[in-house]
Amino acid sequence: MELIPAAATLKPTPAAKRMIAEQLYVRGRHFIAAAILLHQHDGDENVVVHLLCQGFELVLKGLLLARDFDKYQPHPRGI
Repeated sequence: MELIPAAATLKPTPAAKRMIAEQLYVRGRHFIAAAILLHQHDGDENVVVHLLCQGFELVLKGLLLARDFDKYQPHPRGI
């Protein structure tokens, strides 16, 4: 008898999909806020740019998932 992992058969509900998208969006905003604060306190510009890029990436991923979660699926370890 072959055992199938529970995660292989479970699908996120629409509410869970919305929460995942919102979490990515909020995390991206936090990265951007950290970049702004670091810039205001004369932080290293390379770190500021890295935080901005990371923030924009997560914000955009969150927006794509909010638009059509099933088309733009997150990486299994993404959250």
